[in-house]
Amino acid sequence: MLALLQQDYYWPQMGDEVQEYVKTCLTYQQDKVERKKKAGLLQPLPACKRSWVSVSLDFITVNVPNMGNSPRAISFSEEWKQNIDVAHSYLDKAAKRMEKHADKNRRSQEFIVGDKVMVKLLPLDRPNIRRPELKPKAAGKQVAKSILNDRVITVSRKHHQEYLVKWQGYTEEENTWERAADLSAYNNKIEAYHKQKLMRASTA
Repeated sequence: MLALLQQDYYWPQMGDEVQEYVKTCLTYQQDKVERKKKAGLLQPLPACKRSWVSVSLDFITVNVPNMGNSPRAISFSEEWKQNIDVAHSYLDKAAKRMEKHADKNRRSQEFIVGDKVMVKLLPLDRPNIRRPELKPKAAGKQVAKSILNDRVITVSRKHHQEYLVKWQGYTEEENTWERAADLSAYNNKIEAYHKQKLMRASTA
């Protein structure tokens, strides 16, 4: 944003004022790409320490014969308990390794009751629908009347020049931002807009 402003404007302490404005701009804070680590450390689920802590259903069954109080049954029970203890230790180690690996790209952040936070809603995954190239004869009533403004947007790390178009026969609320590549039929209006922009800058 600062680089774009510096193309046409300058005033003392320009960088500090632009930085302060960006920090308090709701639209920018909602749309900007987050460059910090994700907030919140991983909280792995604890391994169950005893029976019936967690109940689930699966279709793999093992039929264990009922051997009563025989020495074989006691030996089997002790071996089963040892296997369970070993499984618990491996689960704990796996959870710690997973937590350590995940927290490398995350940061600790805690909130208290009353804190205000900004929630970002991710856009739905829908196909990128773009307006076809507009031509005065093919577009019917949708003919560009004038170019009102311009901007540069970044999509997938690529910069795209866009122009705010006033359409003939439409209200101000129906002005739309169009990419320069889609406005090749109106190069004369784009050139006229840039000439007026230079004149305004020179007289300012």
